[in-house]
Amino acid sequence: MNFKSVAVFLLALLLIFGAALAYLQDVTTPVKSDNTPEGVRPSSPSSGTGLLLVNPKTDVHLRECAGTACPAIAILEKGSVVRPTGKTASVENSQGALMPWQEVTFQSGRFCAPSSTPQSECVWWTGAPAPTGWISAAHLRPAH
Repeated sequence: MNFKSVAVFLLALLLIFGAALAYLQDVTTPVKSDNTPEGVRPSSPSSGTGLLLVNPKTDVHLRECAGTACPAIAILEKGSVVRPTGKTASVENSQGALMPWQEVTFQSGRFCAPSSTPQSECVWWTGAPAPTGWISAAHLRPAH
């Protein structure tokens, strides 16, 4: 197994553990119901509250809701830092497999307009409040 596979596996375990812990504590927080596409199954909040790094190899869409069918709020450049809100969702992909998504709040890095091409219309985020949206958990890594 390479480092990327191990990191994805550990992140998936963390999301599963957090959902199981929330279930055992009988805690439920529904995923934003507006704009939620078919195939989204809300999960309980995860226990993760630390900073996460957006995939260091590719830019990632920050979306209004969980799933690729949801509109993009922005493009986060590779290596941006986000903070989990604690909400997770499992979204069915085109092959029928459930994929984990996590709601995050942007913390630092370059923030691009959703219509921009890489390296154009991108700025260092300095505004407040910071944007919150959804990212596929496969694109998140623990920040060191």
